Amino acid sequence: MNTLYVSLALVFAVAAVYGHPQEPQSRERFRHLRTAFDTIKRKATIRILRNTQEVVKKLCAEQTHVKEAEVERLKNGDFENHEKETMCYVNCYISGLGVMKDGVLLVKEMKEAVSNLMAPEQAARAIDAMEKCSEPTGENECEKAFELAKCFKTSDGEIARKLFYPSKEDGAK
Repeated sequence: MNTLYVSLALVFAVAAVYGHPQEPQSRERFRHLRTAFDTIKRKATIRILRNTQEVVKKLCAEQTHVKEAEVERLKNGDFENHEKETMCYVNCYISGLGVMKDGVLLVKEMKEAVSNLMAPEQAARAIDAMEKCSEPTGENECEKAFELAKCFKTSDGEIARKLFYPSKEDGAK
């Protein structure tokens, strides 16, 4: 977080040196500074969200008593023949991120999350997958969440992996 504050201070110091935003040359400089600031803010948001994901995963694993091997299967894209605990782990995880409640996908929250986590073209792919999967079927919340995740994987496996199991290349810690 200190990096964010230092970055913000640097942005404002540069802004003060380069002049008032009403001057034509300064407006262009401020546009570049705003772009830099937006990039810094996006990276900080990604770090916070990724850390939140890790905490939620750990808490859900403890709460549902899911086997580590089951979570690994999910991570590898295997959605066949999972136990109830695994389905409830997925429900806990997706609900814990605030994008699903009572077996219903919260579309607005999901769009906001993917917009914060992903580059615009990837966010568009995630939103497209979400629209295809927005009404999961199942007898209970756990089954619905699992079917949602399975649908995401079937619809766009790369995007599903980046959302649920990001790697360092995806901007994760």
